[in-house]
Amino acid sequence: MRDFSAFVSFIASVLIIQLLISIYFYSIGLTDVYTLTLIPIGVIVVLTSDWFYLARKIGTSKSPSNKRGGLSFISKMKTPLKSSLVILVSFLVSFLLLQPQVTSLLNWIYHIFTQSVEEELLWRFVFSQNISAVISTLAALIVGSRS
Repeated sequence: MRDFSAFVSFIASVLIIQLLISIYFYSIGLTDVYTLTLIPIGVIVVLTSDWFYLARKIGTSKSPSNKRGGLSFISKMKTPLKSSLVILVSFLVSFLLLQPQVTSLLNWIYHIFTQSVEEELLWRFVFSQNISAVISTLAALIVGSRS
């Protein structure tokens, strides 16, 4: 039952994050309903599979507890919470850090080829979501391989 509640909590967190991101992009002019629903669904699937992978890797690891200090509070957390933090924090940090870079790159590309703000917002939404999901997956693989 505890694993199910952790799963529901993680899915709820990811849904809320994706809803907020979609509302933000809708408010700045992205109105394509299919994009605003299908891309977040894909990201939710990727983040959930990352979470399952990492929870399984951390839960089955036989490594000793963290004796170096510093992040010892993380070693005392339960496996679902650890894996949730790794996935959600890596996704959110990479998404927020990518916004200026994605915006400047796409501004440069789209001012050469087109003047459509809707297309620029579409690609900004798609790139930032997908790149953040990939970074989150890489974080899960790195942390999982160390367990």
